[in-house]
Amino acid sequence: MSYVITELCTLDGSCVEVCPVACIHTQPDAPQYYIDPDVCIECEQCEIVCPVNAIAVDWKLPEQYLPWIEINASFFRKNKAAVGPVSLDTAFQMVRAAQDYAVEINAAVSVAVVDGAGAPIAVAAMDGANGGLQRSPSTRRTQPPASSLPLTRCALRVGAPGSAAWSSPPAAA
Repeated sequence: MSYVITELCTLDGSCVEVCPVACIHTQPDAPQYYIDPDVCIECEQCEIVCPVNAIAVDWKLPEQYLPWIEINASFFRKNKAAVGPVSLDTAFQMVRAAQDYAVEINAAVSVAVVDGAGAPIAVAAMDGANGGLQRSPSTRRTQPPASSLPLTRCALRVGAPGSAAWSSPPAAA
């Protein structure tokens, strides 16, 4: 289920501004905005701010607007960029970016970058992170100051799904 934008759209754009997951898009020559059904979280913010009532959740659409469910989905099938596999270097850049941000806000995080099937590509946990990777009781500690939040465990899947090939992350730049 997701929200759908119908032909009533006037390209006002207020829906785009309030969408917390950035799932509303258009093209310069398109007659309206469209909602990506794969990304929409049904927060209803777009429906609330639409000045012309062009937006409704798919199961509440009046019958005459049911074709717009497919029109919205079709727009994204035609215009959404294909996502390729994440390289190992990119996966660890993502992990390091999350950890750098965590340090900025004085937090500790567990991070996992997964492939399209949900298999881990890169997994890491900082000292003091709750959840995430399993640790033995002897390695658990209270959260240290942000400036000393080191990476405690890091694993990288380099083989095919289900293989046991793992290696260390690339050295920090």
